[in-house]
Amino acid sequence: MPALRADRRAVVRRELVAADVDWKENRLYRLIRRHQPEAMIINNTGLGEPGKIGHPEVDSVTYEQGLPQPVDRRGAPKYVAGEMCQTLNAHWGIGNRDFNYLSTGEINPESCLSRKVGANYLLNLGPTAQGGIPELEAALLRKVGQWVALHAAPLHEGRPIAGECSGRDFVLQAGNKLYCFAFDLGIAGPRRCNQGVRRTGRARDFRTQTPDPHGAVAGQRRTAGAYA
Repeated sequence: MPALRADRRAVVRRELVAADVDWKENRLYRLIRRHQPEAMIINNTGLGEPGKIGHPEVDSVTYEQGLPQPVDRRGAPKYVAGEMCQTLNAHWGIGNRDFNYLSTGEINPESCLSRKVGANYLLNLGPTAQGGIPELEAALLRKVGQWVALHAAPLHEGRPIAGECSGRDFVLQAGNKLYCFAFDLGIAGPRRCNQGVRRTGRARDFRTQTPDPHGAVAGQRRTAGAYA
């Protein structure tokens, strides 16, 4: 038991404590709050009950590898965050014979749909025994990083707003700007050059339900073109 207590004290020196078990929650959470009251406590309820707040000390709900939904914070004594986690392949650790990797075309939409409901997106890597990052994973992260850099404002600062959009489309507000995330936009050009690629569709409409600094009022319609 002394060794276990020492391990627990080591854990609470971190700024974030995550757990996949429900063992003696009350005692463990009290210990964490006593030694580091500002630490975030996350119990992975996403394994069985995605999005459920559960214990009042928990600071973030989880959705495991499922898409997040808006967090139901009714009756919660504090703001509770949300997070979705995902692996680059089918393993949480390194998988030398796992060739089933996600593409940037899969990673980027998943991260966007997390931001749609104000949730964080956690992407897991499988480092080598020496602490290195495999070449393919490093290359994927660099490419995703280029895309994130292009859209840093809405991804980092955007907040969900109520509105009506088509399909998976949604709108975030960052500062005095609205950002429309439009999915499945096509590529214009000769059909033979775009085999298997969705061609350019119609302009997108969305309705904001709250006022914004650009003068939109409840229910005002705005249009996002094919290259928005």
